[in-house]
Amino acid sequence: MSPATKVAAMLVMAATAAGVVAGEIPKSLSSEHDRIVVSHRPQGATSAAFQLHYFCLQGLGELPRLILEISQTPYDSVMYFTTKEYKSFAPFGQMPVLHVKKDDGSEAWLAQSGAIVRYLSKKLGLSGATEEEESMVDMVFEGSKDIMGKKPAVHEAVDSDSTDAQRLRMYLEKSEGLLGSKQYFVGDKLTYADVGMFHALYTLQEVGDKYLDRAGYKSLSAFVTRMASLPSLSAYLSSERRVPLTEKELGKGSDKYIYTRELPEGMIREEGKKEL
Repeated sequence: MSPATKVAAMLVMAATAAGVVAGEIPKSLSSEHDRIVVSHRPQGATSAAFQLHYFCLQGLGELPRLILEISQTPYDSVMYFTTKEYKSFAPFGQMPVLHVKKDDGSEAWLAQSGAIVRYLSKKLGLSGATEEEESMVDMVFEGSKDIMGKKPAVHEAVDSDSTDAQRLRMYLEKSEGLLGSKQYFVGDKLTYADVGMFHALYTLQEVGDKYLDRAGYKSLSAFVTRMASLPSLSAYLSSERRVPLTEKELGKGSDKYIYTRELPEGMIREEGKKEL
């Protein structure tokens, strides 16, 4: 039995043992519920080389999803609630984990969100055209993580003098300078620097009542609007494949992973019918 087959069998047994009820819509990440498999098969694809394992959250799984979606790459998003079966195959016992199925029949299991983002971007042509561009792309990507880390500051006044608010404004001012009047942060085509920045900036807009507009970052706001209008990204953002934010992810001080809106029905509909 292959490792992938063993994992699939283990998942089925765990769900049966837990006695979860198929079809019920979970209200939070702590719900007793089987894992969910959401598949994306663009352009008539019938199979997928990539399976992304993560909790049923945006969190650290959302950026890899955005990269797969924006590149129109077939994939399965395997999302977990309270079950811990992923610990048996996750390299460090935590998620996200990317399961790669290769053409020669071999497979790989990759952990750590940054490593997954870089691997996918390299495979999908989103890493930059030269060595210098690759380094610049990685630099901007790291900067986007710093912005995301100061997300709670969007709930303060735009001129707040708190340390986090000042740091966030500095990050945004520097990012705006890097972007300038260009379409992309690095080079003349889309890279994972743009996807990472979009993810961070879109989140600020989403949880902070259009924070970029309120704080006067016009070019960054225009960048977010431009990226969100790309057909593949626009389709994903409005699809039933996207997990809603939780109260904790809003950055307002809650420690509860309660969904801010109901999980899409289509996300639940095919659960338990898909084999990994």
